[in-house]
Amino acid sequence: MQHVISKLASLLSLELYHMSLWSWTAALALTTLLFLLLRFAQSAFAKKFKKKTAASPYTAAQIAGSIVEGTSTLSIAALSLWIGMLTLKFPEPVHSIAREAVLLVLFVQSGLWASILVSFFWESYFKGPTAEDSAERRSLMHLVALITKITIWVLITLLILSNLGINVSALLTGLGIGGVAVAFALQRVLGDFLAYVSIVLDRTFEVGDFIVVGSFKGNVEKIGVRSTQVRSLSGERLIFPNADLLSSRIQNFKTLSERRVVFTLRIAHETPYQDLQRIPGILREIISAQPATRFDRSHFVTFGESAFLFETVYFVLNPDYNFYMEIQQAINLAICKRFEEAGIMIAYPTQTVYLNQSTQIQGDPADC
Repeated sequence: MQHVISKLASLLSLELYHMSLWSWTAALALTTLLFLLLRFAQSAFAKKFKKKTAASPYTAAQIAGSIVEGTSTLSIAALSLWIGMLTLKFPEPVHSIAREAVLLVLFVQSGLWASILVSFFWESYFKGPTAEDSAERRSLMHLVALITKITIWVLITLLILSNLGINVSALLTGLGIGGVAVAFALQRVLGDFLAYVSIVLDRTFEVGDFIVVGSFKGNVEKIGVRSTQVRSLSGERLIFPNADLLSSRIQNFKTLSERRVVFTLRIAHETPYQDLQRIPGILREIISAQPATRFDRSHFVTFGESAFLFETVYFVLNPDYNFYMEIQQAINLAICKRFEEAGIMIAYPTQTVYLNQSTQIQGDPADC
Protein backbone atom coordinates (compact mmCIF):
# COMPACT_ATOMS: atom_id res chain seq x y z
CA MET A 1 0.00 0.00 0.00
CA GLN A 2 2.83 2.32 0.93
CA HIS A 3 4.44 1.51 -2.41
CA VAL A 4 1.26 2.48 -4.34
CA ILE A 5 0.96 5.76 -2.46
CA SER A 6 4.58 6.63 -3.17
CA LYS A 7 4.13 5.80 -6.87
CA LEU A 8 0.99 7.97 -7.01
CA ALA A 9 2.75 10.84 -5.26
CA SER A 10 5.67 10.64 -7.65
CA LEU A 11 3.25 10.58 -10.60
CA LEU A 12 1.38 13.64 -9.38
CA SER A 13 4.67 15.43 -8.86
CA LEU A 14 5.48 15.18 -12.55
CA GLU A 15 5.45 18.54 -14.28
CA LEU A 16 3.83 19.60 -17.50
CA TYR A 17 4.69 23.11 -18.73
CA HIS A 18 6.33 23.78 -15.37
CA MET A 19 3.17 22.79 -13.46
CA SER A 20 2.64 19.59 -11.53
CA LEU A 21 0.20 16.95 -12.68
CA TRP A 22 -1.63 17.51 -9.40
CA SER A 23 -2.25 21.15 -10.35
CA TRP A 24 -3.54 20.08 -13.76
CA THR A 25 -5.83 17.48 -12.19
CA ALA A 26 -7.21 19.95 -9.64
CA ALA A 27 -7.84 22.56 -12.34
CA LEU A 28 -9.61 19.99 -14.54
CA ALA A 29 -11.72 18.78 -11.63
CA LEU A 30 -12.67 22.35 -10.71
CA THR A 31 -13.58 23.15 -14.33
CA THR A 32 -15.71 20.00 -14.67
CA LEU A 33 -17.45 20.50 -11.33
CA LEU A 34 -18.17 24.16 -12.04
CA PHE A 35 -19.54 23.33 -15.51
CA LEU A 36 -21.85 20.64 -14.13
CA LEU A 37 -23.10 22.92 -11.33
CA LEU A 38 -23.83 25.78 -13.72
CA ARG A 39 -25.65 23.48 -16.15
CA PHE A 40 -27.72 22.02 -13.31
CA ALA A 41 -28.57 25.50 -12.00
CA GLN A 42 -29.52 26.63 -15.51
CA SER A 43 -31.88 23.69 -15.99
CA ALA A 44 -33.46 24.09 -12.53
CA PHE A 45 -34.04 27.83 -12.88
CA ALA A 46 -35.45 27.46 -16.40
CA LYS A 47 -38.03 24.89 -15.23
CA LYS A 48 -38.94 27.02 -12.22
CA PHE A 49 -39.50 30.15 -14.30
CA LYS A 50 -41.55 28.20 -16.86
CA LYS A 51 -43.99 27.08 -14.17
CA LYS A 52 -44.38 30.64 -12.89
CA THR A 53 -45.02 32.18 -16.29
CA ALA A 54 -47.36 29.58 -17.81
CA ALA A 55 -50.44 31.77 -17.25
CA SER A 56 -48.96 35.27 -17.45
CA PRO A 57 -46.70 36.12 -20.40
CA TYR A 58 -44.42 39.17 -20.71
CA THR A 59 -43.50 39.15 -17.01
CA ALA A 60 -40.10 39.67 -15.41
CA ALA A 61 -40.03 35.99 -14.43
CA GLN A 62 -40.58 34.92 -18.03
CA ILE A 63 -37.86 37.27 -19.27
CA ALA A 64 -35.44 35.95 -16.64
CA GLY A 65 -36.35 32.38 -17.54
CA SER A 66 -35.75 33.01 -21.24
CA ILE A 67 -32.38 34.64 -20.50
CA VAL A 68 -31.33 31.69 -18.34
CA GLU A 69 -32.53 29.23 -20.97
CA GLY A 70 -30.86 31.25 -23.72
CA THR A 71 -27.43 31.00 -22.10
CA SER A 72 -25.39 28.78 -24.42
CA THR A 73 -23.45 25.73 -23.31
CA LEU A 74 -20.35 27.22 -24.94
CA SER A 75 -20.55 30.28 -22.69
CA ILE A 76 -20.86 28.12 -19.57
CA ALA A 77 -17.94 25.95 -20.71
CA ALA A 78 -15.78 29.01 -21.50
CA LEU A 79 -16.48 30.57 -18.09
CA SER A 80 -15.75 27.29 -16.28
CA LEU A 81 -12.53 26.78 -18.23
CA TRP A 82 -11.41 30.34 -17.54
CA ILE A 83 -11.95 29.96 -13.79
CA GLY A 84 -10.09 26.64 -13.86
CA MET A 85 -7.17 28.22 -15.73
CA LEU A 86 -6.84 30.89 -13.06
CA THR A 87 -5.57 28.19 -10.68
CA LEU A 88 -2.69 27.40 -13.04
CA LYS A 89 0.41 29.51 -13.56
CA PHE A 90 0.40 29.98 -17.30
CA PRO A 91 2.69 32.51 -18.95
CA GLU A 92 1.18 35.92 -19.54
CA PRO A 93 0.76 35.45 -23.34
CA VAL A 94 -1.30 32.29 -22.73
CA HIS A 95 -3.46 34.07 -20.15
CA SER A 96 -3.92 36.97 -22.58
CA ILE A 97 -5.07 34.67 -25.41
CA ALA A 98 -7.44 32.83 -23.07
CA ARG A 99 -8.83 36.12 -21.77
CA GLU A 100 -9.47 37.37 -25.32
CA ALA A 101 -11.21 34.11 -26.23
CA VAL A 102 -13.45 34.26 -23.16
CA LEU A 103 -14.31 37.91 -23.89
CA LEU A 104 -15.21 36.93 -27.46
CA VAL A 105 -17.60 34.26 -26.16
CA LEU A 106 -19.09 36.70 -23.63
CA PHE A 107 -19.65 39.31 -26.35
CA VAL A 108 -21.54 36.75 -28.43
CA GLN A 109 -23.54 35.66 -25.38
CA SER A 110 -24.38 39.30 -24.62
CA GLY A 111 -25.73 39.59 -28.17
CA LEU A 112 -27.94 36.55 -27.59
CA TRP A 113 -29.27 38.00 -24.33
CA ALA A 114 -29.91 41.37 -25.98
CA SER A 115 -31.81 39.64 -28.81
CA ILE A 116 -34.05 37.92 -26.25
CA LEU A 117 -34.75 41.23 -24.48
CA VAL A 118 -35.50 42.93 -27.82
CA SER A 119 -38.00 40.21 -28.74
CA PHE A 120 -39.81 40.55 -25.41
CA PHE A 121 -39.83 44.34 -25.58
CA TRP A 122 -41.31 44.57 -29.08
CA GLU A 123 -43.82 41.77 -28.45
CA SER A 124 -45.13 43.53 -25.35
CA TYR A 125 -45.09 46.93 -27.11
CA PHE A 126 -47.01 45.72 -30.16
CA LYS A 127 -49.44 43.59 -28.20
CA GLY A 128 -52.91 45.02 -28.84
CA PRO A 129 -55.81 45.41 -26.41
CA THR A 130 -57.29 42.15 -27.69
CA ALA A 131 -55.79 38.71 -27.93
CA GLU A 132 -55.98 38.79 -31.73
CA ASP A 133 -53.55 41.21 -33.32
CA SER A 134 -53.73 42.14 -36.97
CA ALA A 135 -51.33 40.56 -39.44
CA GLU A 136 -49.88 44.01 -40.15
CA ARG A 137 -48.94 44.57 -36.50
CA ARG A 138 -47.30 41.16 -36.30
CA SER A 139 -45.38 41.77 -39.53
CA LEU A 140 -44.24 45.19 -38.34
CA MET A 141 -43.22 43.72 -34.98
CA HIS A 142 -41.01 41.12 -36.68
CA LEU A 143 -39.55 43.74 -39.03
CA VAL A 144 -38.70 46.21 -36.25
CA ALA A 145 -37.31 43.41 -34.06
CA LEU A 146 -35.13 42.24 -36.96
CA ILE A 147 -33.77 45.75 -37.58
CA THR A 148 -33.02 46.15 -33.86
CA LYS A 149 -31.26 42.78 -33.68
CA ILE A 150 -29.16 43.59 -36.76
CA THR A 151 -28.12 46.86 -35.10
CA ILE A 152 -27.17 45.00 -31.92
CA TRP A 153 -25.05 42.45 -33.78
CA VAL A 154 -23.32 45.18 -35.78
CA LEU A 155 -22.35 46.84 -32.49
CA ILE A 156 -21.22 43.49 -31.05
CA THR A 157 -19.07 42.89 -34.14
CA LEU A 158 -17.49 46.34 -33.83
CA LEU A 159 -16.74 45.69 -30.15
CA ILE A 160 -15.12 42.36 -31.00
CA LEU A 161 -13.00 43.92 -33.75
CA SER A 162 -11.97 46.76 -31.44
CA ASN A 163 -11.09 44.26 -28.71
CA LEU A 164 -8.90 42.37 -31.19
CA GLY A 165 -6.92 45.57 -31.81
CA ILE A 166 -8.48 46.51 -35.14
CA ASN A 167 -9.07 50.24 -35.66
CA VAL A 168 -12.81 50.66 -36.33
CA SER A 169 -12.83 54.48 -36.53
CA ALA A 170 -12.42 54.52 -40.31
CA LEU A 171 -15.08 51.83 -40.63
CA LEU A 172 -17.51 53.84 -38.51
CA THR A 173 -16.83 56.96 -40.57
CA GLY A 174 -17.49 55.07 -43.78
CA LEU A 175 -20.68 53.57 -42.39
CA GLY A 176 -21.88 57.02 -41.32
CA ILE A 177 -21.27 58.62 -44.71
CA GLY A 178 -22.78 55.64 -46.50
CA GLY A 179 -25.82 55.71 -44.23
CA VAL A 180 -26.45 59.39 -44.95
CA ALA A 181 -26.12 58.80 -48.70
CA VAL A 182 -28.49 55.83 -48.63
CA ALA A 183 -31.01 57.71 -46.48
CA PHE A 184 -30.96 60.67 -48.88
CA ALA A 185 -31.40 58.40 -51.91
CA LEU A 186 -34.23 56.48 -50.26
CA GLN A 187 -35.92 59.50 -48.72
CA ARG A 188 -39.27 58.77 -50.36
CA VAL A 189 -39.12 55.09 -49.45
CA LEU A 190 -38.23 55.89 -45.84
CA GLY A 191 -41.12 58.38 -45.70
CA ASP A 192 -43.54 55.68 -46.86
CA PHE A 193 -42.06 53.22 -44.36
CA LEU A 194 -42.41 55.64 -41.44
CA ALA A 195 -45.99 56.33 -42.54
CA TYR A 196 -46.58 52.56 -42.56
CA VAL A 197 -45.25 52.33 -39.01
CA SER A 198 -47.55 55.17 -37.94
CA ILE A 199 -50.59 53.57 -39.63
CA VAL A 200 -50.02 50.23 -37.94
CA LEU A 201 -49.15 51.61 -34.50
CA ASP A 202 -51.96 54.18 -34.40
CA ARG A 203 -54.39 51.74 -36.05
CA THR A 204 -55.52 54.48 -38.41
CA PHE A 205 -57.20 51.72 -40.40
CA GLU A 206 -56.85 47.98 -40.82
CA VAL A 207 -57.51 45.40 -43.52
CA GLY A 208 -61.25 45.18 -44.16
CA ASP A 209 -62.05 48.75 -43.06
CA PHE A 210 -64.15 50.93 -45.36
CA ILE A 211 -62.38 54.27 -45.81
CA VAL A 212 -62.95 57.45 -47.81
CA VAL A 213 -59.95 59.48 -49.00
CA GLY A 214 -60.99 62.60 -50.89
CA SER A 215 -63.17 61.45 -53.77
CA PHE A 216 -62.00 57.81 -53.46
CA LYS A 217 -63.69 55.21 -51.29
CA GLY A 218 -63.43 51.46 -50.79
CA ASN A 219 -62.34 48.57 -48.56
CA VAL A 220 -58.71 48.24 -47.44
CA GLU A 221 -57.24 45.05 -48.93
CA LYS A 222 -53.57 45.28 -47.99
CA ILE A 223 -51.31 47.56 -45.96
CA GLY A 224 -47.78 47.28 -47.31
CA VAL A 225 -44.48 48.82 -46.30
CA ARG A 226 -44.62 51.31 -49.20
CA SER A 227 -48.29 51.50 -50.21
CA THR A 228 -51.85 50.63 -49.21
CA GLN A 229 -54.24 48.87 -51.58
CA VAL A 230 -57.95 49.73 -51.53
CA ARG A 231 -60.71 47.98 -53.49
CA SER A 232 -63.17 50.61 -54.71
CA LEU A 233 -66.94 50.14 -54.90
CA SER A 234 -66.74 49.86 -58.69
CA GLY A 235 -64.20 47.04 -58.43
CA GLU A 236 -60.86 48.56 -59.42
CA ARG A 237 -57.85 48.51 -57.12
CA LEU A 238 -56.63 51.85 -55.79
CA ILE A 239 -53.00 52.11 -54.65
CA PHE A 240 -52.01 54.94 -52.31
CA PRO A 241 -48.41 55.65 -51.20
CA ASN A 242 -48.47 55.53 -47.41
CA ALA A 243 -46.97 59.01 -46.99
CA ASP A 244 -49.58 60.57 -49.30
CA LEU A 245 -52.38 58.62 -47.63
CA LEU A 246 -51.38 59.70 -44.13
CA SER A 247 -51.18 63.36 -45.17
CA SER A 248 -54.78 63.23 -46.45
CA ARG A 249 -58.04 63.40 -44.52
CA ILE A 250 -59.24 59.84 -44.02
CA GLN A 251 -62.77 58.82 -43.09
CA ASN A 252 -62.86 55.39 -41.45
CA PHE A 253 -66.28 53.76 -41.11
CA LYS A 254 -65.08 50.75 -39.10
CA THR A 255 -66.56 51.92 -35.80
CA LEU A 256 -69.84 52.98 -37.42
CA SER A 257 -72.56 51.29 -35.36
CA GLU A 258 -75.51 53.34 -36.60
CA ARG A 259 -75.95 55.67 -39.54
CA ARG A 260 -77.43 59.18 -39.14
CA VAL A 261 -79.53 60.17 -42.14
CA VAL A 262 -80.69 63.70 -42.97
CA PHE A 263 -82.96 64.45 -45.91
CA THR A 264 -84.98 67.49 -47.04
CA LEU A 265 -88.42 67.57 -48.65
CA ARG A 266 -89.59 70.44 -50.83
CA ILE A 267 -93.33 71.08 -50.42
CA ALA A 268 -95.24 73.25 -52.90
CA HIS A 269 -96.14 76.80 -51.83
CA GLU A 270 -99.79 76.14 -52.63
CA THR A 271 -100.04 73.55 -49.82
CA PRO A 272 -102.67 74.55 -47.21
CA TYR A 273 -101.66 75.37 -43.64
CA GLN A 274 -103.47 72.32 -42.22
CA ASP A 275 -101.51 69.96 -44.51
CA LEU A 276 -98.22 71.63 -43.57
CA GLN A 277 -98.98 70.89 -39.91
CA ARG A 278 -99.58 67.21 -40.71
CA ILE A 279 -96.31 66.60 -42.59
CA PRO A 280 -93.94 66.06 -39.57
CA GLY A 281 -96.38 63.55 -38.07
CA ILE A 282 -96.71 61.67 -41.36
CA LEU A 283 -92.92 61.43 -41.67
CA ARG A 284 -92.62 60.20 -38.08
CA GLU A 285 -95.16 57.42 -38.76
CA ILE A 286 -93.41 56.35 -41.97
CA ILE A 287 -89.93 56.19 -40.43
CA SER A 288 -91.05 54.51 -37.19
CA ALA A 289 -92.73 51.76 -39.23
CA GLN A 290 -89.38 50.72 -40.78
CA PRO A 291 -87.24 48.01 -39.13
CA ALA A 292 -83.98 48.93 -37.37
CA THR A 293 -84.64 52.68 -37.47
CA ARG A 294 -84.95 55.39 -34.83
CA PHE A 295 -86.81 58.62 -35.61
CA ASP A 296 -85.10 61.77 -34.38
CA ARG A 297 -86.94 64.86 -35.65
CA SER A 298 -88.81 66.48 -38.55
CA HIS A 299 -89.26 70.26 -38.86
CA PHE A 300 -90.40 72.96 -41.24
CA VAL A 301 -87.01 74.67 -41.35
CA THR A 302 -87.29 77.53 -43.85
CA PHE A 303 -88.99 79.11 -46.84
CA GLY A 304 -87.28 78.19 -50.07
CA GLU A 305 -87.41 80.16 -53.31
CA SER A 306 -89.87 77.72 -54.84
CA ALA A 307 -90.92 75.47 -51.92
CA PHE A 308 -91.37 75.04 -48.18
CA LEU A 309 -88.37 73.05 -46.86
CA PHE A 310 -88.88 70.27 -44.29
CA GLU A 311 -85.78 68.68 -42.76
CA THR A 312 -86.02 65.17 -41.28
CA VAL A 313 -83.41 63.23 -39.28
CA TYR A 314 -83.44 59.54 -38.39
CA PHE A 315 -80.96 56.76 -37.55
CA VAL A 316 -80.47 53.40 -39.23
CA LEU A 317 -79.37 50.92 -36.54
CA ASN A 318 -77.23 48.91 -38.94
CA PRO A 319 -73.91 50.07 -40.45
CA ASP A 320 -74.39 48.17 -43.71
CA TYR A 321 -74.74 50.57 -46.63
CA ASN A 322 -77.02 48.33 -48.69
CA PHE A 323 -79.36 47.94 -45.72
CA TYR A 324 -79.50 51.72 -45.35
CA MET A 325 -80.37 52.13 -49.04
CA GLU A 326 -83.21 49.59 -48.74
CA ILE A 327 -84.62 51.52 -45.77
CA GLN A 328 -84.31 54.87 -47.57
CA GLN A 329 -86.06 53.46 -50.63
CA ALA A 330 -88.94 52.12 -48.52
CA ILE A 331 -89.28 55.52 -46.82
CA ASN A 332 -89.30 57.38 -50.14
CA LEU A 333 -91.99 55.12 -51.60
CA ALA A 334 -94.11 55.44 -48.46
CA ILE A 335 -93.79 59.26 -48.59
CA CYS A 336 -94.99 59.30 -52.20
CA LYS A 337 -97.97 57.12 -51.33
CA ARG A 338 -99.00 59.03 -48.20
CA PHE A 339 -98.58 62.45 -49.82
CA GLU A 340 -100.60 61.33 -52.84
CA GLU A 341 -103.41 60.17 -50.54
CA ALA A 342 -103.30 63.43 -48.56
CA GLY A 343 -103.11 65.63 -51.66
CA ILE A 344 -99.72 67.10 -50.65
CA MET A 345 -97.61 68.19 -53.62
CA ILE A 346 -93.82 67.76 -53.63
CA ALA A 347 -92.34 70.81 -55.33
CA TYR A 348 -89.59 71.01 -57.89
CA PRO A 349 -87.50 74.08 -58.78
CA THR A 350 -89.71 76.46 -60.77
CA GLN A 351 -89.88 80.18 -61.41
CA THR A 352 -93.11 82.08 -62.06
CA VAL A 353 -92.89 85.30 -64.11
CA TYR A 354 -95.80 87.80 -63.91
CA LEU A 355 -96.16 90.17 -66.89
CA ASN A 356 -97.95 93.51 -66.32
CA GLN A 357 -98.84 95.25 -69.65
CA SER A 358 -99.74 98.86 -68.68
CA THR A 359 -99.82 100.47 -72.17
CA GLN A 360 -101.70 99.61 -75.38
CA ILE A 361 -100.08 99.62 -78.80
CA GLN A 362 -101.53 102.33 -81.17
CA GLY A 363 -101.50 102.18 -84.98
CA ASP A 364 -101.06 99.52 -87.56
CA PRO A 365 -99.19 96.49 -86.31
CA ALA A 366 -97.41 96.34 -89.67
CA ASP A 367 -95.66 99.60 -88.81
CA CYS A 368 -94.00 98.06 -85.77
